[in-house]
Amino acid sequence: MAGDLNDLASAKSLTDAQKQTIRTNVETGVKQLGSSDVGEVAKARELLSGWSDGVATPVFRGEFSKVACGPLSDLVLRAEPIQAVNAIEVLRVVQTHEALQQLAKLANSGTVTNVGVRLAASRALQTAIEAGTDMNSAQADGLVRAITEATKRETEWACSYSQLTALAAIAKRSGMDAKVVSAARAGQVSGLGALATKVGKGDAKDAQLMKSASRVLAAMRKDLANAPSTERSALSGTLLPVVESLRKAGLAPPSGADADLTAAYADTVKAADLMAQLLKASGKPAAKPAGKPAAKPAPKKPTN
Repeated sequence: MAGDLNDLASAKSLTDAQKQTIRTNVETGVKQLGSSDVGEVAKARELLSGWSDGVATPVFRGEFSKVACGPLSDLVLRAEPIQAVNAIEVLRVVQTHEALQQLAKLANSGTVTNVGVRLAASRALQTAIEAGTDMNSAQADGLVRAITEATKRETEWACSYSQLTALAAIAKRSGMDAKVVSAARAGQVSGLGALATKVGKGDAKDAQLMKSASRVLAAMRKDLANAPSTERSALSGTLLPVVESLRKAGLAPPSGADADLTAAYADTVKAADLMAQLLKASGKPAAKPAGKPAAKPAPKKPTN
C-alpha cells in the first residue's frame, strides 16, 4: 500500500484506475487502523500518511481527502483512544478543507468526550491550519464558526488553548478576507468570554482554564499590537470587558492552588493589564494637529 500511495502522491492527474487504487488502499488502511493490535495500528498510520513526507499534489490530496476523511472521522468516534489518536494523525497531514472540518468536529466536546482524543484533534487542527492548508474565505468562515463553538464549550485548558490558537492562525493567514479575520478575532473573544465566565464562578474544577487565558491573551496582544489600529478599535468594545473579567478572576486564585496554577493566575493579570492598555490607547481619538493660533480680531475704532 505504501508504495502505491507514495507513487501516486506526485501525480498531476489521476485516472479512474488510480482513483480506485487510492480508495482500495484507504479502505484497507482504515480497517487496519481499527485493529486491536497496537503494532498494526502504528503500521497502518504510517502506510496512510507516509506519502505526506514528499511533495503531494493538490490533485492527490483532494482525492485522498474525498475517500479518507469521512471514514477516518467515523473511526475516531467509535474506536478506542489509541486507534482514534492515530486516525487523527492521518487527518492532520491531509491538509484539505475537508480534513480541517473533520478535525474541528472532533475538537468539540459535544462530539468527543474523551479528553485525550479531543486534545489530539485540537492540536492537529491548530497544526494543520498553521501549515497553510488551502481554503477560500467562505470555507474559512465556516471553519471559524465551528471552532468558535468548540471554544465556548471547552472545559480543558490545553484543548481551549489549541482551539483559540487555531482561530488566531486563521486571522493571521496572508490574503484572508477582512471579514474572516474579523470573525476569527470575534471567535477568540467569544471563547475567552466563555472561559472568563467559567473561571469567574470560582469553581476549582475550572481553574486550570486560566493556563489557556494567560497564554492566549499574551499572544493575542502581540498580534494586535502589529495589526492596524482599526482592527484593535473594532475589537475594543467587546474584548475590553472580557479582559477586565479575566483580570478580576486572576486576582483570586483558588485556595490550595499549586505554583504552576498560581503563576497562570498572575500571568493572566499581567496579560490583561497590557491588553487593556493597548485597547484603550487604540480607542482614543486621534489628536488634532497643532495649527497656528487664530489671529485676534482688530480692535474697533471708536465712533464719534
